[in-house]
Amino acid sequence: MGKLREVILLSALVALPSVSSAVDIKVSEDVTLSLGAWLKVWGGYLDKGITPDLRLDPTNTQRSYNVNLVYPAWWFMGKAYDKVDFALIWIAPGLVDNKNNALGKEMRLIDGFINFNLADEFKITAGQFRAPYTRLHITNEATYVTETGPIYRGFAQGIAVSPVYRDKGVALWGNIAGGMFQYRLGLFDGLYNKGDVVNGQNIVKDNLAYTVRVQFSPTMLGFSPETDYVLSETYLGKKDVLTVGAGYTAQKWETATNSKTAKMWTVDFQFEKKFGDIVPNLGAGYVETKDFLPASSVPADRTDCSQYQKCKLAYAEGQILYDQKVGAGKPGLGLRWEYQKPEGNPGSGIKLNRYQVWLNYYLNGHAAKVMVGADVVDPSQGSTRTNATIAAQVIF
Repeated sequence: MGKLREVILLSALVALPSVSSAVDIKVSEDVTLSLGAWLKVWGGYLDKGITPDLRLDPTNTQRSYNVNLVYPAWWFMGKAYDKVDFALIWIAPGLVDNKNNALGKEMRLIDGFINFNLADEFKITAGQFRAPYTRLHITNEATYVTETGPIYRGFAQGIAVSPVYRDKGVALWGNIAGGMFQYRLGLFDGLYNKGDVVNGQNIVKDNLAYTVRVQFSPTMLGFSPETDYVLSETYLGKKDVLTVGAGYTAQKWETATNSKTAKMWTVDFQFEKKFGDIVPNLGAGYVETKDFLPASSVPADRTDCSQYQKCKLAYAEGQILYDQKVGAGKPGLGLRWEYQKPEGNPGSGIKLNRYQVWLNYYLNGHAAKVMVGADVVDPSQGSTRTNATIAAQVIF
C-alpha cells in the first residue's frame, strides 16, 4: 500500500477527548482514566513533484493513486487527586515520519505530559506536548475544516514522530476574567540543541526557547471563551467564538562559526457564530520568522521556510456548515488559502500559494465524518500541482 500523507493524517490524535466519547475507568477514589482509539481510511491522487506532506520535491517524478488504512492509535488521559491531569498518546507500528521514512515496528509515544490545575488562572503543564507559539500549534487537527490542514510546521522541535508541533518543556498558563483573556508562558528545548545537526550545521551549545502568547475573547458581546489548552478550528455550531491572539518566541542558536537569536511573531483570529441553521466559520493569521539557522546549501525545495533565514506566512480558512441533517449527516463546505515566502540565505526562495476546497459530511461531529477535497499547490516558479483525497475518520 502507498504512504499517502500519513504525516498529516496522524495529527488527528491531538486532544481526542474533546471530539469523541471515550471509555471512562475509575481506578480509585482519586484517579480516573479515559481510553480512546483513532482510525482513518484515505484514498486519493498525489501529483508528481510533491511529497506526501504536500511540499515540493523535484525528485518525485511519478504520480500515484493510493488507498490507505491509516494505522490505529490509542490514548490514555486522566485525572488524579482533583488538581492533576495527565495524558499519554501512542502511535501504532508501521508509521512514517515527516520525511516519509519508516519509524520501525515499536509503538511510539508522541504526547506525555502532566498538568497541574492549581486554579483557572494558574496552570502548569510539563512534558512533551504542544508548544504554544501560533494558533496553528495549539489547534486540534481533528477539527480542521480542510482535512489535509496547513502546510506550515512551525518552530517546535523536530521530534522523530509526526505530528510535529510537539516539544519538550514546561508552560505556565491560565484564564483571566472567566476566559476573556488567556495567557501562556513557556520554556522548551526548541529547534537548536547541543549535538544536533540542523540544516547541515552542528549546534555547539544548548539554549532554551521561550514563548509568550495572549488571547482575547469579547465575552461581553455574548461570545464563549476558549479556555482549554488545545483549541478547535470549528466547534460545529456548539458555541459562538471570537478570539484574537498574538504570540512571540525566540531561541539563540550557536555553531562553531556563528550565532544569532531566531525569532518568530504571530497574530491571528478565529470566528464562528450560529445563525439559525447556518454556521459560518472564519479564521486567519500571519506569521513572520527571522534569523533562523539557514541551510548550508540551496535546498531542493526552495519553498520550505524551515531551510531559510527568514520567512513570511499568511493563511485564511473557513467553513459554511448547514446545521441540520441531510440524510445521515450534516454537510459543510471548507476552504483554506496559504501563502509563504522564504527570504535571505541560502539563495533565492520561491513564493508558494496553496488552495484547498473540501466537502465535509459530519455523521457524528468530528468523531465520525467523511471528507472529499482537493489541494492545489502553486509555486511562483514551476508548474502547479493538484491532489485529490477522500477520507473517513472515526474517533472513539
